[in-house]
Amino acid sequence: MFSVFNNSSTSLDIGAVWTMDRVDLRVAGMIDVDATFFIQFGIFVSLIIAMKVLVYDPFLSLQDRRDQATGGAVSKARDAEKTVKDLKIQLDDGLTQAMAQGTEIRDDLRGEAETQAHDDVSRVSNEMATMVEAELAKLKDAEADARSQMNAEADRLAGVLADRVLGV
Repeated sequence: MFSVFNNSSTSLDIGAVWTMDRVDLRVAGMIDVDATFFIQFGIFVSLIIAMKVLVYDPFLSLQDRRDQATGGAVSKARDAEKTVKDLKIQLDDGLTQAMAQGTEIRDDLRGEAETQAHDDVSRVSNEMATMVEAELAKLKDAEADARSQMNAEADRLAGVLADRVLGV
């Protein structure tokens, strides 16, 4: 950087003539290394350290805790979701097995009931046949008794009729 300064003053002279006698032309560096440089550098470094201790480290630890908390929650949610899926599969399998067992038990009970109903019908049918035969035997006996009584009465009435007809 070039600076144009008058020898007599430190202000910028716009109308200065670019001659070596009157105007002091010197090349100034971007940074003058003197005591203020080291003071400013020390302030800068101390501010960086203070910012690291007071802002960056707490911010980074907060981010880590948040990531761990949400990462842990997300991980727990994924684990819970996996557990739910596993339990649902187990429940579906259990329901399928229970339904199959229920169907099997129902079919067994239905078969037992049909067998028992058939046995009951056979038993009642046999009992009824025995009762019918017994009643038929009683009826035949009653018929035979009635016939014999009727024959006896017919004989008696025939005798009474014969006696009346013959006049005896």
